[in-house]
Amino acid sequence: MAELSCSIYEFARNEKMVAPKDGKPYVRNAVFLKPCVKSLSQAVAVPNTPLLFDIMSESLREWPKRLNVKGWYLPQKRWEEWIDRLAGKYASVWYQTGICDAIMSSRYEIRGNKDLILGLLEFWCPETNTFVFPWGEATITLEDVMILGGLSPVGDPVTNPLKEKMLKAEEALNQKRSMMGRSRSRKATHGCWIKHFMEEDVEYEHEAFLSLWLSRYVLPSLPEEVINKHVFRVAIHLSSGTRIALAPAVLASLYRSLTLLKEQAMSSSPERITASGPLQLLHLWAFERFPSLGPRMPNTLKPGEPRAARFHKQNAKINLPLVRSVLGLADNFVWRPYVVDLKNWNHPSYYKDNTEIVSSSNNTELQPFARCLQASMLVGIACEEMYLPHRVAMQFGYDQDLPSDPFDYNISHKNVKFILRSRSFEAGASARYVNWWNKCKLARKEALVDIKRNWKKSSESVIAKRVSDKYPVSFGVSKLQPKVKIQECYSSFTDRHPPAYFKTQMNEMMLECESNHIGSNEESHASVTHESEDSSETDHMPLSLRLKQIAAVERRRIEPQKRFSSVSIDGSGNKKKFRTGLGRGKATAHTFVDNAKERQQKAGDFDIKLKRTAEEGRKACDHARSHFDIYEHQPRVEKRKTVGRKGEETMVEGCFKNTASSIQSFGTELEGRLMRLEKMMGIQTK
Repeated sequence: MAELSCSIYEFARNEKMVAPKDGKPYVRNAVFLKPCVKSLSQAVAVPNTPLLFDIMSESLREWPKRLNVKGWYLPQKRWEEWIDRLAGKYASVWYQTGICDAIMSSRYEIRGNKDLILGLLEFWCPETNTFVFPWGEATITLEDVMILGGLSPVGDPVTNPLKEKMLKAEEALNQKRSMMGRSRSRKATHGCWIKHFMEEDVEYEHEAFLSLWLSRYVLPSLPEEVINKHVFRVAIHLSSGTRIALAPAVLASLYRSLTLLKEQAMSSSPERITASGPLQLLHLWAFERFPSLGPRMPNTLKPGEPRAARFHKQNAKINLPLVRSVLGLADNFVWRPYVVDLKNWNHPSYYKDNTEIVSSSNNTELQPFARCLQASMLVGIACEEMYLPHRVAMQFGYDQDLPSDPFDYNISHKNVKFILRSRSFEAGASARYVNWWNKCKLARKEALVDIKRNWKKSSESVIAKRVSDKYPVSFGVSKLQPKVKIQECYSSFTDRHPPAYFKTQMNEMMLECESNHIGSNEESHASVTHESEDSSETDHMPLSLRLKQIAAVERRRIEPQKRFSSVSIDGSGNKKKFRTGLGRGKATAHTFVDNAKERQQKAGDFDIKLKRTAEEGRKACDHARSHFDIYEHQPRVEKRKTVGRKGEETMVEGCFKNTASSIQSFGTELEGRLMRLEKMMGIQTK
């Protein structure tokens, strides 16, 4: 544990520095923000976890088409009227608790841009609660919440319990909320809340006013448009004149919202993501820090207006590619936007014209800024987040050095010494910090290579699982090894459409079968070996019976591309003529001609061709599955209807819709055919 000290800065003489703009080295005295270290081995590195920007750049993920932004509220019609009604009576209490500017800021409409949210989210790092840009780290700090949101970073935490005399007010607010929950709307909506307390009930009106302000504009939560009962305690404290540290609570909520958004985006193929939280503050921060992303002509402030009024009803005409390009360059970032002169805006006392060493012990005006400079844990409602300002010291006018673990330091918030840099001072980074940052970038690139490799492997495994789940082997045939993957295509074609490659190959093979009969019905049926007794009932059912069952299921009809007459052998051994249809690009019907002499002559050539075709099909299937899921890209089959004269048979999804005898005959012939193919491929039938 380091020595306890009341100083939150570290002075270094003749330090080798690097200018942030041009990167030129120079030597001068430097002032660093604690906690910092001098050795690379002691520094806390940027985590190697992938940023969304890296993942999107490598096309490993794509943004979902829909982004739902919840909790982004515009001023209500009667809200300004309610503010004006209570301002004369309670303005002094608002100034005392440090919320006057925040209440006035809620009158203005800040218009959102989804591309800006997504662009910033691509660089968000939850481990450090910072944006890790290619040129360095930056983040939303308590200073930003204090200036843009008008909220106080000092005071009692939002979790501070109520005193006994205040419990009556909390009980009354809960009763009003429960009563509205029994109304027609079944919830205490913001509109009902305003109407009730402005028209019917003036008791606890101030507490109710602050509850709506907190629920809608400060700490928005889900469900939308409903008064959050968890803010009642904070509202009662504020109404009694107690200063509450709202800035840490709001910043913790924003950090948590960005982290949850990233987790949603990293999940497997999200169709949409939902954003909630104080995202107006994120927009205001981006407009101030990256002027290129904000409105071209912000409003001119009127005397007494808060800084947020500059962007009232202003539209940012930007898109995601523009946001990415702007965020990727350090020249587009303004390190200290609040020290710049702005018409009708008065600089707080901690923005000095000259550098000074000050103490916060006896100066209440400097205590809020001192709180902004200290690493700590932000306490919010139902959340806590780390606050690490020493990682972005240049945003406060301090020079940037190697960041250290904040838990090694324990500094009181109330009694600290620190340096107020002049408004014209330009901070820089130490040379060792620049070297450390370059090493961190290199480590991230190497980690990304491993991530891409693992991502590819996991994607292939996911594809394989999709194939096995979506297209299981039909008719009880067991799963096969990769060398006989083609069996799945042949044994399941009557239940599933095979890939396009196998459709063509099977058509050619089965047309060849017309002149190469594989044997009589009895021989084919005798060649089948049944499954073991412990197999499922359908596993040792003959294929002819399975086809008979399938024929009873209603399926889509396919229009025949080609018709021909052929001869079939029914169960009694008699020959029977029938017609069949052959779908386009699909193996739909197979007929067999009893010609034993011709078969003996062509058996050798046919067996060679069959084996070669099966081998080519297996290789093509393996090659296709290594790149993409061939079943995911399977073309849709149009529904077609076969119209023919009476007596013709219709082909439905690769099965004959015919009498039981024809189905049994066809199944027997096909079963023997498959057994011959399995024997040729070296497949052992159970």
